[in-house]
Amino acid sequence: MISIDEKLYVTKEINEILISYAKDKVLRKLFIGFSFDDKTGEISQLIQDLSFCYDENPSTELQLELFTVVSNFLRTLNKKETLALYFWLFDEKYDYYFAKVENETEWCEDSFSEELGKLFAYMLERPNESEARADLEKLLYSYLISFASEHDLAIIDQCSFEHLEYILDAYCSH
Repeated sequence: MISIDEKLYVTKEINEILISYAKDKVLRKLFIGFSFDDKTGEISQLIQDLSFCYDENPSTELQLELFTVVSNFLRTLNKKETLALYFWLFDEKYDYYFAKVENETEWCEDSFSEELGKLFAYMLERPNESEARADLEKLLYSYLISFASEHDLAIIDQCSFEHLEYILDAYCSH
């Protein structure tokens, strides 16, 4: 990131590096912690339970447990990991934020880009006051449900572990 005249500039390359780091390292850490029991190394009961939900909403109990997993995970992250996840969030929800700024700003390319940049800067500086933290939690929550639904864990064998690793690589590739 480059700062000129008190403005923060994020180059395309820096943005891509942060998103790649978020996927390869941070999200992978979340998916591994979600998928496997810390003590036994076995497939976690939570992913097993969620794998049976398919496209239906999980029970209230499972939803609460999943939100707890996401909240606890976010609390364990260092500043660099959290920053990378926010850049990943901005990339994933770019169209949403773009439309939000577009609805609030008269169209002029220079001022529009500046307004979008101000929104992202505000969200990075004040994630709890802005919608950034809540958006990140919701996105991670939906990714975990989607990830769990990719698996048929009715029978757990060696193929289950291999399939989990395969899907994990697909979700975390850049």
